[in-house]
Amino acid sequence: MEKLLALKNISLNFGRRRILNAVNLELSRGEIVAITGSNGVGKTSVLSLIAGNITADSGEIEFAKSARSVVFVADKPALYPDWTVENFLCWNAQMLAADGNNAKRFDVETVIRACSLSSVLKDKCGLLSHGFRQRVALAVGLLANPDILLLDEPGNGLDPAQRLELGNILRTLRQETAILMVHHDLGEVCKLADRIYDLDDGEFLEIALPHGEFICAEWNNAELAADSDWQDENFALYFCDSKARQEKIKKLASSHGLLAIYQEYPARALQIRRDALRKKKAA
Repeated sequence: MEKLLALKNISLNFGRRRILNAVNLELSRGEIVAITGSNGVGKTSVLSLIAGNITADSGEIEFAKSARSVVFVADKPALYPDWTVENFLCWNAQMLAADGNNAKRFDVETVIRACSLSSVLKDKCGLLSHGFRQRVALAVGLLANPDILLLDEPGNGLDPAQRLELGNILRTLRQETAILMVHHDLGEVCKLADRIYDLDDGEFLEIALPHGEFICAEWNNAELAADSDWQDENFALYFCDSKARQEKIKKLASSHGLLAIYQEYPARALQIRRDALRKKKAA
């Protein structure tokens, strides 16, 4: 994959508090990378550094020449409250055109469809729910044709249907864009991300996620998962294509000690791995 961004030994202090301690991060076109961590550890600060809103105390941020546009969609996006959604989107498109940005991937009509905004076009931005505010901000970001898209808690305030829709949008965008998001919901992270950086005490712990088609089984005893392709304590992954999936599920379901079967990587399994890495780092 084409690497668009690299953070190299980035350190950041707020007063006497060390937020980032010589962290490293890479981001490539075609992937979704998530940053997790406890509240207040500095996750959003990482996005602000990349967007150029704040400056690191030391280290380097390197962008590839092909990373021409970086868009930061904040958790609480700034919209003009008295403008309708349609007027706000059209105005932003006109501003981009005036800046000479004629390489937009989407026009206004396309971002309206992509972000499912047709039902609120005549509504004032100040009256929108948080979920629709997020979608309007994302639509504005898409108009700028971002090579790198930075998202701060993109699922915050969205209902399950809206989260599903947002996930579909991001999966489509990843084909041409590198997406870096801050997210506190490990379940959503498991569904969307290719890689995870857990920010803990100023340091990144990189966590790889399984790829491909698989079934995840949860056992009441870790020893029962010994023949699996991937194991996280009592959770075991079995890689199989769609043709073999049902047969594998039947076989697992008849096994003694099975607690549950998942067709996605479970958030609890991710939490086990994250906690183990934190414990190892602290030792």
